[in-house]
Amino acid sequence: MAAALDDGSAAMLHRARKASKRARYAAELRKPLDRGAKRTVKQYKQIQTVLGDHQDAVVATEVLRRMAVAAGTTPGENGFTFGLLYAREQEIAEWCREDVRERG
Repeated sequence: MAAALDDGSAAMLHRARKASKRARYAAELRKPLDRGAKRTVKQYKQIQTVLGDHQDAVVATEVLRRMAVAAGTTPGENGFTFGLLYAREQEIAEWCREDVRERG
């Protein structure tokens, strides 16, 4: 997680999400034997959710960028709204990265 946050790349953060998912599943196996495992499962699930939201935002920005480019070259269409949506998705991705850092 720390390496992914330091790197900041979407690919590394997506890998961290998948690692969090695997860690959550491992912690779920411990629940019958370890009372603290329930809290650990909850923490990993929260991280997995936030990183999933980040991945969704990353994918959305790429789609919106392509749509904006296409709209900007099509007569009668304007890519401005796509640009606004793109900026919003970038903002969401940044919030997700901040949230994961705080949960660290």
